Amino acid sequence: MKPQPNRKVVLHIGMPKTGTTTIQFFLANNAEALAANGCLYPSTGQLHHAHHPLAALLLDRRPGLGWVDSLVPAVDPALLQQLKREIRGSACSTVVISTELFSFMRDTRKAIESFSEYDLRILFFIRRQDYWLESLCRQEMKTGTYSQADPQEFIETRLWEADYLEYLERWGKYLDEAKLKVVLLDRRLASAPVQQRFLSACDIDWSDAYSINRDENTKLTQECLHFLINSPQKDRIDEFHAHVDEALERYSQKHPDPPEYGWLLSPEQRRGILERVHERNALLAKRFLDDEEAKLFLDIDVDTETPWVKYPGLTVEKAVEIGYSVMRMMDFWREKERRIG
Repeated sequence: MKPQPNRKVVLHIGMPKTGTTTIQFFLANNAEALAANGCLYPSTGQLHHAHHPLAALLLDRRPGLGWVDSLVPAVDPALLQQLKREIRGSACSTVVISTELFSFMRDTRKAIESFSEYDLRILFFIRRQDYWLESLCRQEMKTGTYSQADPQEFIETRLWEADYLEYLERWGKYLDEAKLKVVLLDRRLASAPVQQRFLSACDIDWSDAYSINRDENTKLTQECLHFLINSPQKDRIDEFHAHVDEALERYSQKHPDPPEYGWLLSPEQRRGILERVHERNALLAKRFLDDEEAKLFLDIDVDTETPWVKYPGLTVEKAVEIGYSVMRMMDFWREKERRIG
């Protein structure tokens, strides 16, 4: 393939639960306006507004990644060549490819070599590990990947995934580390929407022509999470459960958690997480952010003023109330689809 060193390809590799869905919806919904500004968000290989099939094609398969086949049932072996044809046919100088599945790659050589003719850059969004693990636990309780109600068990089995330096080292093994960019989702630095921060990290100018979508992931209350945990179907990533999730999101907005149930993780668990990742965070800050003070996140305080109480469990009465709410919303959608059809 003829080299195209003046064509920059940005691989947005995650992390999951760092605004990726919101960013991907934004990029897909503003593809035309972005192209007018010199940025191509390829339509080739898109699934749910992200390039999951492309990552699935390049991903080094191993035990524990069977869920990828559920997300991406089939991948066209010619997908990469189709993508490159779309890139060649575009006048844009920057190409953005986004899927958090790239973060699951342990061997990144194949992905890097697949884009060797371009000026390849890696964009990696991260958030403080206690926030990240809380969000991940909630997501996996929702989808059925994690079906227990023991956050400490979740921490012990998943904390290794919060070693952000490890991800960067995988990509830096085969790519100049100067081409790896880290973006911190630090609450004290959040002065702009995540979509605007994303484009800035890609060196793409902001434009009033862009439309900003709502946050695509709404936090479910603990009541709704426990309602799902007790669901007889454990794999909840199909279209039916997408509707169930939307109904539960609406219920959560109308019936929010009281402050003491705002976190799955206790303040003590959160402090423990931050203590255990401190050393690796410091190395990352020095190595990739040129921060001699080795402070990865400015916001390192755990809120102890807001009361925290372990959620006692879902009552039968509340389960029935939530179930009826979901049923009414599902009936409404079915009737709406029947009238449209």
